Amino acid sequence: MNGFKLGTVGDAGPGICEGPGLQQVDLSLYKNVKISKSVKAQLRFEVFNILNHVNFLSNQLNINYNPSSITYDTGDPATATRITNATVPNTFGQSTATRDARQAQFGIKLIF
Repeated sequence: MNGFKLGTVGDAGPGICEGPGLQQVDLSLYKNVKISKSVKAQLRFEVFNILNHVNFLSNQLNINYNPSSITYDTGDPATATRITNATVPNTFGQSTATRDARQAQFGIKLIF
């Protein structure tokens, strides 16, 4: 906002602010075991986000700008033409939540 000319619209194009992408690797291991002629059991082991990569949620982004102090070029907001200094909160633009960390599960599935 520093140097922004009041009464104008910014010149930033759409979609220029992109966050980090989603990086997740899942692993599944299955073993079929024959119990009888018509019944089988499937032993399953599954791991989600096996590399435990942090994936931020963009819908939990802190978009509250609310500057704590604004300085104008003339000192008076009514006659000012530009913002010379604006102090914003430290958390502005930061994601406050992430997707799940690594998860593992073991299961048995009966097929008959």
